[in-house]
Amino acid sequence: QPDVEGLVPDGKVMVHWAEITSSDKWPCLQKGSAVEFNLKKVVVKSGSAAIIRAAGVTLPGGEAVALDGELEEKREPVGNRGDRYSGTIKFYDTKK
Repeated sequence: QPDVEGLVPDGKVMVHWAEITSSDKWPCLQKGSAVEFNLKKVVVKSGSAAIIRAAGVTLPGGEAVALDGELEEKREPVGNRGDRYSGTIKFYDTKK
């Protein structure tokens, strides 16, 4: 949510994970975190409309978002931490 009221419709900005400046394996944000971002217009597939999204999302001051270590400590591993397993994909839902 932008600090400036009326900047975007409904006062909400969507953040795609790829727009988060981070070296984390799976970049994410935590609810209530303060961030800085640019805005960009993204045309929807039909080409008849556009949405406003966040771009170049960082922590205040331009610092990269780094939550992997913090989140990893909270996870309970299955087996031993760091173990790798192999398998075969039986299905994949392309509509999700």
